[in-house]
Amino acid sequence: MNNDGAPAAPKRGSNIALIISLSLNLIFIGVIAAGVFRAAMMHPPQTMAGQGLFAPRILMETVPSATDKIQNILDAHGSKMDELRFEAQSARRDARRTFMGHNFSQASFDQSLDRVKSADAALEAEVLKIMSETVAKLTPEERQAFVEKIRERNHSWWHRMGMGHGH
Repeated sequence: MNNDGAPAAPKRGSNIALIISLSLNLIFIGVIAAGVFRAAMMHPPQTMAGQGLFAPRILMETVPSATDKIQNILDAHGSKMDELRFEAQSARRDARRTFMGHNFSQASFDQSLDRVKSADAALEAEVLKIMSETVAKLTPEERQAFVEKIRERNHSWWHRMGMGHGH
């Protein structure tokens, strides 16, 4: 307030500093959002055959007697898996292009994300089919050997300390 009771006019320097600070915050938020989006779109899901607990490759290492049976299943699904991986990667590239395009449309972007979801679902369905066929080919002894190996792995110090999953 000045001497006559009227509010004092804001200082020009403080307004400029406030505007610069706000602008930098908005830029920072944009950079973070772009980084998160790019990371999500760059890496396909880790659900392909060869990954996870029931991965055929892990089964083949754990139960060598099942190697030929499992390899035959992988060979039978190989070209389909390649096709589905390509489709999932292509859908991600298209979604990224839609997002980064000059004529961005939310509807087009949502459609491209639906394509990503569909491609991922098809890939996951094929992975589960491989998993099912693989487990179905195991003898009771091979299955038991694999179960024991899983339990052995879950007795690591990390699991005993309650830090791991599935203890």
